Amino acid sequence: MKNLAIYQKFSYEQVRNNKSRIQLKCKDKECGWRVYCTVMSDKHTFKLRNFVETHTCEADEKNRNAQAKAPWVADKLEGFLRSHPQMRPKDLMLEVLNQFGASLDGFVQGCRPVVGLDGCFLKAKAYKVPEHDLFMDQLEEDDLKVKEWLDREPKSCRARAHFDVTSKCDAITNNFSESFNNWILKIRDKLLIQFVDKYSLAVMSLLHQRREISCEMPDNELIPTADDVIARLEHTRYKVSGVSLTAYCAINIKSEKKFVVDLSKQECQCIVWQMTGLPCVHPIVVIRPLRPRKESWARYCSPYYHVNAFRATYAGFIFPFDNEEDWGK
Repeated sequence: MKNLAIYQKFSYEQVRNNKSRIQLKCKDKECGWRVYCTVMSDKHTFKLRNFVETHTCEADEKNRNAQAKAPWVADKLEGFLRSHPQMRPKDLMLEVLNQFGASLDGFVQGCRPVVGLDGCFLKAKAYKVPEHDLFMDQLEEDDLKVKEWLDREPKSCRARAHFDVTSKCDAITNNFSESFNNWILKIRDKLLIQFVDKYSLAVMSLLHQRREISCEMPDNELIPTADDVIARLEHTRYKVSGVSLTAYCAINIKSEKKFVVDLSKQECQCIVWQMTGLPCVHPIVVIRPLRPRKESWARYCSPYYHVNAFRATYAGFIFPFDNEEDWGK
C-alpha cells in the first residue's frame, strides 16, 4: 500500500490498525479513497472487504510524499547504493525522484550528509596495541579520511586492543543484533499487539528450555560450548618450554612465534585469554600435560562460562499475556 501511495503521489492515514481489522483513508478529508480489510479465520491473513480505488483529490506538494520515510527509502535504494558507493546525496535525491516521483528535500536539507547501510564493518583482528597501530598506519596510507574519522571515536569503543578485559567479550560487530533479528524473523512483520504477544511467548519458552537444559548439566563445570572450543584446540602442535614456576613459553612449530603464558595470573602474551575469559591455544598446550586427566577446564576459565552462570542467566521466568478478551476496558 505504501508503494502504491508513493507511485500515485498521494498519502493516506490509518483509521484502524489492530489484530482484527485495517482501515485506511486518503488524507484529503474530501476524497473518497478507502481501504478496509478484516482478518480471516487463520488469524494471520487479511481479506480485502472494501476498496474505493479512485481518488477525487489532486496530489500536491504537501501530501504526495509523506509515505516516503527513511525505512522505505533504505529498502528501495540499498542495492543501488551498494553498486554506486560514490553516490552523492544530491544524486540520490534525483534517483528517488526519477524512479518514484518522491522528493527527498528533507533528507538533503535537514539531515546530516550520511547514508548508512547496516552490516558495514571495519574488521581488524588486533588484540595487541602494536598490531592495532600497524593496522591504523596501513589504513592511513590507504585512506587518510577514514583513519581521521575513526580517530574521532574513543579507541576503547572500537578497537579490540583497547577493550576493558573485565567484560570478557571481544566482539566488535553487531552480530548480537543480527542473531536477535533472525530469532524474531517470523514474527517481526506482525501487527504490534501480535508481535508483543508472540515475542513474550518466545521468550517464555526460551527461558524454560534453557532452565531445563541447565538442570542436566553437572555443577561447577563448563557449559558445553566452552568445552567444545577448548577441545578443538587441545591437539594443536606447539613446543613448550618452562620460564619460571608459573610461566611458560609456547612456541609455534611452523611460524616459530613465541607466546609467554602465566598460569598464576591466567594471562597470555597474545591477550586472548584475558580478553575472552577462555584459554587460547597457548595456555591450553601448556596446561594439557600438567593437568590431571579428569580435571575440569573450569578453573582456567572465567565464571561467565560456568554452568552456575548459565543457570543464573535463565533462572527468571515470565508469564504470557492475557487473552485479548480478558484485557478489560
